Amino acid sequence: MLHLLGDLHDEGMAIVLTTHDLNGMAAHLPHLICINRHVVAVGTPEQVITPAVLEETFGAQLEVLQHLGMPVVVDTARLGT
Repeated sequence: MLHLLGDLHDEGMAIVLTTHDLNGMAAHLPHLICINRHVVAVGTPEQVITPAVLEETFGAQLEVLQHLGMPVVVDTARLGT
């Protein structure tokens, strides 16, 4: 599905997608917007996927690691660490 959306974007269409799959989207989308009743952050995945932005957006303390130059969100509380 992301390939289809990418093709449509390449043809000049604006794409709006809502999801909680931050790790999946970070690798495929050049710009993200985090919203929690208001716009919390706008920018590249590296600018938006930060512990502070995620805490304001989701109300949870999440860890952000780097893998292959992309942010990866880890819910360490769920893992019991």
